[in-house]
Amino acid sequence: MNRQQGRGARRDQYSAFDGTSLTNHLRRRGIHRALIVGLGQNFCVRTAALDAIAAGFETHVRLSTTRSITLRGGQDAVDALRGAGVIVEEN
Repeated sequence: MNRQQGRGARRDQYSAFDGTSLTNHLRRRGIHRALIVGLGQNFCVRTAALDAIAAGFETHVRLSTTRSITLRGGQDAVDALRGAGVIVEEN
């Protein structure tokens, strides 16, 4: 499933789960696992993955499919994801 960034006109949204019905949409279909990919590893990918894990999904981020704006930001994102229980895939 391909979800674009939220469409809120009054604020920035960095997660496909923020301000959308994605969580309910996935649950209605019996989906229990989320693979988060995309640009903005230290913003959009990080936020979407943290939202997915908070919603109870087994959450994976494949590092080869993301890019961080800075090396430090990327490492901070990976540390936060691992700390929250996200499965960070190196390949």
